[in-house]
Amino acid sequence: MGDPVTMAVIAGGAGVAKGVGGFKAGQASSQASMATAQYNQMITQLNAQMEQDAGRIERTIGERNASDVAEQASYNAFLIERQAEEVEDLNEFDFFVAGRQYDIFTAEKRANWGTSGVTMQGSPAVVAMADAHAAAMNLANIEQRGLQAVNRVDQAAKMTKYQGKMQYNNMMQSAYMGQYASDIRRANII
Repeated sequence: MGDPVTMAVIAGGAGVAKGVGGFKAGQASSQASMATAQYNQMITQLNAQMEQDAGRIERTIGERNASDVAEQASYNAFLIERQAEEVEDLNEFDFFVAGRQYDIFTAEKRANWGTSGVTMQGSPAVVAMADAHAAAMNLANIEQRGLQAVNRVDQAAKMTKYQGKMQYNNMMQSAYMGQYASDIRRANII
């Protein structure tokens, strides 16, 4: 074989070459790990951004839906209030017609009594008073029923507005809670 010194130099050179090769392999492995970590970080950031956008979109849609519900409730209440006005107008008309009918009826009765020679004393006067009382009660009932109908319709309008406000508040709360849940999911991703 060869000289021991030469053999030692060759063996040492092989060890150095082996050390350089191991260093290069370790360096390549470290670079691959770093690239994987950067890729994972980019994916995490992308997922977090997508979750943030999803939360913002969910809230925006919830707020828009809530606004639509509030507008619809306001419009429905407006329509019901218009109905209340129509009921009130109809009540006033019914009251006017009943008053006119009473006036006509009373005038005809007085004219008939006057032409027959009957005086407004005794029984005819009692009958006339009873008729007047019945007509006044009828007018009062018509007016009262009309006022009750108007109040019912007004109350329905107010209830519609209230329900719209409640739905609006619930939907807004749901929108905020949706974004909050999205923020929590995003925090867990990061």
